[in-house]
Amino acid sequence: MAPFPYPSPSLAAPAASRVGSPAPLYCGLAAAMVAVVGLLFTTGTGVMVTVLIARGTGEATDPAGDALAPGMLAAVDALACAGLLVAVGLLAAGKDAGRSAIVWLAVMALPWVVVTGLFFGLGMEVALDGRRAYDVAILGLGGVALAVLGLLAGAVLLGIRPGRRWLAHRVLVRHAATGAGTAPSPRPRFLTGLAVIVAAGALLLAVAPLSGMHADPDLAVTLAVLAVVHVVFVSAPLLVAGLGAGAGRVVLARAFSVAPLLMLPVLVVFGLFLGAASARNDGAVLPPAVSIVVSGLVTLAFLAGVALVLAGLAALADPRAQHRRAGQRPSL
Repeated sequence: MAPFPYPSPSLAAPAASRVGSPAPLYCGLAAAMVAVVGLLFTTGTGVMVTVLIARGTGEATDPAGDALAPGMLAAVDALACAGLLVAVGLLAAGKDAGRSAIVWLAVMALPWVVVTGLFFGLGMEVALDGRRAYDVAILGLGGVALAVLGLLAGAVLLGIRPGRRWLAHRVLVRHAATGAGTAPSPRPRFLTGLAVIVAAGALLLAVAPLSGMHADPDLAVTLAVLAVVHVVFVSAPLLVAGLGAGAGRVVLARAFSVAPLLMLPVLVVFGLFLGAASARNDGAVLPPAVSIVVSGLVTLAFLAGVALVLAGLAALADPRAQHRRAGQRPSL
């Protein structure tokens, strides 16, 4: 393969022997689709279990309360599934951001998928009765197995050097041919995500006591825990990640992005629960319609926060930026 003229001498094309093979990339794409299928199974099973428990099926003494756990897990799995579909589409279009998103979505989703598997394996006998528990558990565990296999394989195959190198070469060649813009800066993405998440968290904490959730005797404890999670595990690490990205500390920015990715799905789900609780008009200060609209805005803001964190991580891994940083090899 003849060297392709890159935009500047500092962006010299790699030798043909270093371009690598697209096989790991295609296998990683296939693994991501396997994970999507698995997450569809776990989401569907979680929704079914939630409905059955809420109807009072099985040994649950508090159907409405016991239905929260499978409902939350189903919502997190659905979020990961939707994110993977978007990332797969970006990767299929030749965008390195899709490859990076799949790797980091695997980091975000894997612990929650494992928790889902533990629930299906250990909690079904209490949640449902007899044969129905066994049937539902088998279906859910099959989805968990597919999701874990696909997420692990996708993260490894799309994170190892050969696949990254081949796609990076394609991105740099396309950039040289079209003269497209330079690599985006990760710092504004991290800090914008932080601002959106802080605003959504403040609105959530302010509205929850005025909504249909006000009758919950444990609401104060729940909001205190959410506030701690928001500050300690989401906002503070994102601030460090944004500042680190701006100072060129790539490893620091990535390390401090892990906790927000793991905890943001919890905030997204709580925003959804706020909307569900607001549908009951049992003496709440705010009308149900207002609470539902606010919960929708909060949920969308947290989802935007997830997208901005992933976009910041993708900017850190952009081949154009990494090639300018002393010819580094493409990374996550």
